Amino acid sequence: MFREFVSQQLLAERSPHTRVYSGVEIALRLAVLGFIPQAVEIINIASKCGDLELRYLYTNGLYFAFEAANLWPIIVPEEHRTPKYLEKLDEDDSIKWGTLLGNYDDSVHEPLPPDESGLARLLKFVHGDGERFTYPFRDDQYILLHQYDARCVAADLALRLGTHEEEARRLISAQDMNDEEKTVHCKRIAKSRLVWRVLKDEGGFNSGENKNETLLEFERLRDIFRQNRDGGTQRPFKDKTMLELIQILDRNTVSHDLDEDADDAELSDLREHNPSLLGNRTIMHQPATDSDIAKIEEKFKFKIPEDYKEFLKITNGLEGIWNGYFHMRHLEGVDEISQGDDVLKGDSALPCELITWEELPFQVKWPSLDLERALNLNKDFDSGNTWLVEPKLIKEAVQNFFDAFDEANLDDKAKATVERTVSSYFGGIQEMKDMEWGILTWSHWGITITAWKSFRDFLETLAVESEKSPKAEA
Repeated sequence: MFREFVSQQLLAERSPHTRVYSGVEIALRLAVLGFIPQAVEIINIASKCGDLELRYLYTNGLYFAFEAANLWPIIVPEEHRTPKYLEKLDEDDSIKWGTLLGNYDDSVHEPLPPDESGLARLLKFVHGDGERFTYPFRDDQYILLHQYDARCVAADLALRLGTHEEEARRLISAQDMNDEEKTVHCKRIAKSRLVWRVLKDEGGFNSGENKNETLLEFERLRDIFRQNRDGGTQRPFKDKTMLELIQILDRNTVSHDLDEDADDAELSDLREHNPSLLGNRTIMHQPATDSDIAKIEEKFKFKIPEDYKEFLKITNGLEGIWNGYFHMRHLEGVDEISQGDDVLKGDSALPCELITWEELPFQVKWPSLDLERALNLNKDFDSGNTWLVEPKLIKEAVQNFFDAFDEANLDDKAKATVERTVSSYFGGIQEMKDMEWGILTWSHWGITITAWKSFRDFLETLAVESEKSPKAEA
């Protein structure tokens, strides 16, 4: 249940927000497996890596875990630990009796009774038979109860009735589930306060995971959060040459081309659309020449940065880079680079946002990503945009950030949070002030723009992401 938390990716995570909530997710899984003391330790360390809002602990059921074991992270105030406060949290709509409705197929929405007959009806649904259930949402709308939710509701009811503990334990157990199903089940089952009567003991979730293996994973992850707490964002590939970074991307991408039993003919077909590649077992192209690079500088009136030139002289673009889940990002060769993109025009222009709003305790008025001030390094719209942004625009964005920072009149704690965030993204306050060329990425299916202080930093991130493999999580 922890293999998706790849060490290098956690160490290299630049977002304090993402880093902290990875810690919450890890703590929840540890707690569900019965390792609540270890979950508390992870929370105590992760809360030093960024701002952790308490609602992320109580909305997913972790408060109930801490209550069951009588162990609390230091950030949870005493008034949140009282029975009265915890009773208010135990009001999830789908397990609040009187709101769960049955006979959905007959369009007769009647409350499901919290008794033996109600449990019997729920169990039929859990086992793939019987009626469907709903609970009210808003404006006379209803949400269908998912089977995972029904399993949790049935376990909760079985414990409330006090005569079906063995049935409850079977419903709570995840022994018959794969890793993906376990992840969904543990998040849902954890929201019942009563269920923690079973979950607090090792083996309650019964995931089939070896205790020693879980403890080893805990120690690995704890050490990563300690490194993040003490040293901020790490750069696992900082000592790699540009060629070595490209080779990492090449190796990891090609290893996920097709299934392991794919033959050479299939691999050849996969890449035959692009004859400029060095072969059908690589994403690298023929290198660009000094003359090629001079032509694009003349065309766009830009002197492109040295690290990007170094990249082009090794490979004139990269084809479909593996991002840890699928082949996503292309980096075009010199003939395909364009200036700007349609999404940068007029009133719909995106902001030149260097740090996302959720990371900051103040708002920044970022300049627009001007069509004439950025080179589009990826014209494959479906795989996301990558822009090389000229120094003048980056300097304007940096100035706007520090103006907003100075005007915010933050207290020492908030200032420390901002400084930690800047350090995570760019290496420090001075490093951000010294930025020239920047890389910004954005995907049309998402919202967030992500920024790097150099092409080299961007490529390091891609290399770290490419190390992840879903096969390792199966």
